[in-house]
Amino acid sequence: MKPAKEKAKELVKWAITYGASKEVSKLFAIKIVEEIINSVVITDLTTAENQFKYWDEVKLEIEKR
Repeated sequence: MKPAKEKAKELVKWAITYGASKEVSKLFAIKIVEEIINSVVITDLTTAENQFKYWDEVKLEIEKR
């Protein structure tokens, strides 16, 4: 996986590419991350914890932008 900061940049940039403002792009990217977090399938606690941590870091990076 890409570092959280890089993934956050990628998600926001993707939305901007399609004509959204930076603020709307951030909201859109956060919504995407929240959907991913909510869809994590818990097969074992370590994997789930790592996924939650990664996507939470991505969300924090988006919010900082």
